[in-house]
Amino acid sequence: ICPGDPKFLHEMAKFYDLDIKAMQGDSCALPFPDNSFDSVYSKDTFEHVWDFEAGMLEQIRVLKPGGKLLVLVGNLINPKTFYSMFVKRFIDSKGKSGGLKWLVTKHRARQDFGIGWHGRDEDWKTLFWWKRKLRSFPELKPLILTTSRACNDPLKLSNRVLEPFVGGLVILAEKHNKK
Repeated sequence: ICPGDPKFLHEMAKFYDLDIKAMQGDSCALPFPDNSFDSVYSKDTFEHVWDFEAGMLEQIRVLKPGGKLLVLVGNLINPKTFYSMFVKRFIDSKGKSGGLKWLVTKHRARQDFGIGWHGRDEDWKTLFWWKRKLRSFPELKPLILTTSRACNDPLKLSNRVLEPFVGGLVILAEKHNKK
């Protein structure tokens, strides 16, 4: 939804000689017909979407039956991530951002982040939250719900034990075929 993103993508596509069509839009009102895509991918998006349910329903709507939905998003209980937002951002901004204020208000939608849109301020969730939330979308069948580190090396014991805490979140689901 950021105004500069389509321009940046067009410039990158031209540089790499790729056929990419980029457009600016709203995750909660996608300009595509139902069942348009075999896969839908979101990276570092849902922590900023102002209406989570609307954003998920839109992604499900444009996904073809049998299609895959992949969401990569930050992990609130990853110690590095939590430190970055709770402590480092608070110190770097001299108390204007981060800290306890961020923790208790991160779920609120804000108007205009300085680039003409409204959304949330790094409203990261946990693996447990995503597992519970996906149950409210019966048209999706969860396939993988894990963290990036556990996904990259699932046999490593420390990754299995520390799964909820290590890395970002990886959510892969399939849209049910209509019967």
